[in-house]
Parts: sequence; C-alpha cells; structure tokens
Amino acid sequence: MTPPLNPALARAVAQWSAEERERFEERAAIREYDGGMGRADAEERAVLDVTEARRKAIPQGGITWKPRGAG
Repeated sequence: MTPPLNPALARAVAQWSAEERERFEERAAIREYDGGMGRADAEERAVLDVTEARRKAIPQGGITWKPRGAG
C-alpha cells in the first residue's frame, strides 16, 4: 500500500484494519482514476467513506458492555 500524501491521513489509515485500508485504497483509486480527482483530494474523500462505513457498523444504541458472567 502506498501511504496517503497527507501525513495526518497516513497516521490514521495505519491504525485501521487490513480490510479498512483496502477499502480506502479502492475508494481513493476510483475517485482518482474514474472520478478525475487529484490524489490528495481522492484520499481525503476515501477517508470519509471508510469513516462513514465504520460509523454505520456500530449499532444505533451504541455498543453495550456486560461484565463477564453477567446474564
């Protein structure tokens, strides 16, 4: 994977799972090559795409935690 041009984005993307990094690369490439965006802009939008997908993956009420052994 080629790291994002923006150092702050590169640090954030480095913390993601392999699946999220792959999605980021794919979305950035689509925006750059098919959408005609510059690389930096395409990467910024791809970060938003992945961030939104992460947000949608969390249940509406948030994540509930129960102590071990609690019914």
